[in-house]
Amino acid sequence: MTRKIALKTSVAAVALAMSASAGAFNLIQVNFAGGGFAGSVIGDTIDWNVSNYLLQNIWPVVDAGSGATPINILSQGTGRLMNSGSDVTPAGYQITYVMGVSALAVRQTAGTFTDGIDYTALPGGFFRAYIDNVTPANNLAGTGFTDGALVFSASFNVGAGSFNIQHTPFPGLPATVIFDGFGPDDHGGRQTMTSIGGAGYVLDVLSQDSNYVVNNISTFNISSNDQSLVSLTTTNFSTVDPTFSFARNITDSGSTGVNYGTDGTNNNSCGTASVCDFHVQADASSAFDAGPTIPEPGSLALLGLALGGLGVAGIRRRKAK
Repeated sequence: MTRKIALKTSVAAVALAMSASAGAFNLIQVNFAGGGFAGSVIGDTIDWNVSNYLLQNIWPVVDAGSGATPINILSQGTGRLMNSGSDVTPAGYQITYVMGVSALAVRQTAGTFTDGIDYTALPGGFFRAYIDNVTPANNLAGTGFTDGALVFSASFNVGAGSFNIQHTPFPGLPATVIFDGFGPDDHGGRQTMTSIGGAGYVLDVLSQDSNYVVNNISTFNISSNDQSLVSLTTTNFSTVDPTFSFARNITDSGSTGVNYGTDGTNNNSCGTASVCDFHVQADASSAFDAGPTIPEPGSLALLGLALGGLGVAGIRRRKAK
């Protein structure tokens, strides 16, 4: 329990430091139909739904002080534009994303039952957000995340994360649990170790389509919380289907599957394979450092009429004098 508290504290400290470096977060103005000002809606965050995250080539991970293990972090998912806790995404639309970033990982602690892993993101990588109202994304198949309109792209500036993974059975508990606990088991009984963790990132926006994102955004954050472990017997994936394929690899091209090692279990043992991955679900949200929102043309016209009326009133007062 001490390690879990320390892990949550360290992640919170990282998130706080990165939020400060990114500056004040503001409102984001989005037109889901791509029509610019008219018909746009305003939100304060994007709430990313529980999504698939892949720690690629994480095993075996070296101990702190003995170097670091180079890994890749891949993710894809869907999201909703929120304002004061309410979903303002128009019916029929979805926001999707794909991301990839390289990182360095180390094992900080080797406990009796769990290992504590820390990782630091390297600058670069990619993040792409899309808006789509045609083809719903399919988490299980890993499709439909990149076929909408690309609304903004970004690269990673800073980021870090931590997680605990159970490596030895707790007394009275099984060594592994069922991997796919969301609806039918689509993974043929695959087993997984359990884990808990979180991460935070700050990204620099490289480009945006002003027909969709009306006001200028410069940076945004991603604050994620791994929900894989609610209790020591929960499944790894209980809120979303574990994907068979990630829509992008680390070079932002093609797609990639998941390497569970030769024994097929989602754990820290690769079997006879030299390296393998760890696959988790995580919940996340993003806030934006953006320019001021822009009134719709009708509002600007009303403002112009009001200012014009003030001007006429001023002229009449001068003439009366």
